[in-house]
This record gives sequence, C-alpha cells and structure tokens, in this order.
Amino acid sequence: MAGEAATARDLTGGSRTDTTIHTQPLPALIREQSHEPLDAIALIFAMLLSDDPAVQKKQRSFIQLSEFPKIDHMVLRSLTATQTLDAMLFIPTVEMSLPALKSMSAPQYRSFCKTLLLLIRADGRTDLNEWCQYQLIRHYLDAEYGINKNSRPKYKTAEKVAEQYQLVLSLLAHQGNDDPVERDKAFHRGANTAGLYTLSLVKDDGFNMESFIQAINSLADCYPLLKPKLLKGLSDCAKQDGVINAEEAQLITAIAAVMDCPTPALEI
Repeated sequence: MAGEAATARDLTGGSRTDTTIHTQPLPALIREQSHEPLDAIALIFAMLLSDDPAVQKKQRSFIQLSEFPKIDHMVLRSLTATQTLDAMLFIPTVEMSLPALKSMSAPQYRSFCKTLLLLIRADGRTDLNEWCQYQLIRHYLDAEYGINKNSRPKYKTAEKVAEQYQLVLSLLAHQGNDDPVERDKAFHRGANTAGLYTLSLVKDDGFNMESFIQAINSLADCYPLLKPKLLKGLSDCAKQDGVINAEEAQLITAIAAVMDCPTPALEI
C-alpha cells in the first residue's frame, strides 16, 4: 500500500478489536508448541497465514523453500489455534516462544526473518498489524544474533519531529476511537503530554504505510531522554477513553521496540 492514501482501518488489515487490556491464559496447544524450537517457529509462521486460500498456498510455498521445509504440517496444526487466538495474546505468545526461538542457528535465523517478510508480502501489501508483528519479533530476537539497530541520536526536542509524531499519534487515535469527539480528545491529550500543543489530528484517509514507517524511523532517531516522553504521549492517547484495544496495545509496543525504548505502562 506504499504510496497510496489509506484509512487507518485499511492499514490494520481488519476490523478493530475493542477490549480492555487484560491477562488471559494462553490456549493449551499454544503453550505446548511455544516450548519446542520447530513448533515455536511454526507457531509464528501460522500467525501470519492469510485466510485467503490462494494467498495461503503461496505463503506455504515460501515456508517449504525456507530452512524449515518439513514444518509445513506443523504450521497447519498451529493454525487451528492461532485462527481463534485473542489479538491481545499475540505479544504473550511471542514472549513465551522466545527461549525456543533463540535455539536457531544464525543461518536459520536469517532464513526465518526472510520467510517472515515473504509471508507478509505474499498478498502484495503490508498492513499495520503485520508490521507490528514483524517489528516485535525482530526486537526480541535480533540482539540474540548480534544484529544491531541502525538508529542514531539526531533529534533533541519534540518540535524537531512534530510532523512525524502528528502522523503516528493520529493513526493511534483512529485505532482507538470511532467517535470523532473522543478521537480528538485522545489525540490532543497525547500531543499535550509530548509538549506539542499546536498539532492537529490527521484525517482518517491521510495515511499510507510508507510515510508511517518513515515517521517511526525518525522517532527512533530521537535522543534517549526524549523517547519516553513521546511514548508517554502515545500511552495517554490510548488511555483517554478508559479502554485499550488490541490494535492500540500492539502498535504502541511495536513503536517502542523500533525506538529501542521500554514500553510505557498500558494497564488501566
């Protein structure tokens, strides 16, 4: 979707899941699979499989060409659990799988990351949820394999990234609120927290993945002391209506991962 105007809902690849942030036990099958190396890899692949049969067939061909060609049947087994997985449980699932995923060799990890990208791009587009999932997985695992972030401190004040922050904060506000009044309140609460008092909410049709990713990369180049303030603004935006939905939680966590900064507290 790079280069095309899109609504905030379009970028998610689906409808919003309204739910207060919560802790639920993971399904037994996922808990079981997350502890075994190949099962854990299959579990992550399954989370990215499309519901479209043609796209899924293409995705499975990518898996069969990877370093893990024999886990295709394991991916299908995992799919039965991931298709009904609560969206709020994606991050706990990845976290529980980390010890098993870290058992990959360096060549296997390179193939794993390449396959993730192929699965995401199989339908010719990258939606926001897919971007979040990929960033979270890489954030948790890259350091284990000696891969360092390329960001460098460049921006010392919020004003230097005001335009980029406006875009990111607007997208978050659209993710969390269907009511225009509440959406505007959430946006301005976040902007005020960040010390950017003159920003205006970007309209729902003013987004594309390319500009969003560029904006996040700019935020990653902020100085370490500025990053928590910007993330606190995102957190306050999400908390405005007293509800944090799955898309808000995952988006903030992924942004914090790209910025290499601790995720702000999201509990209400």
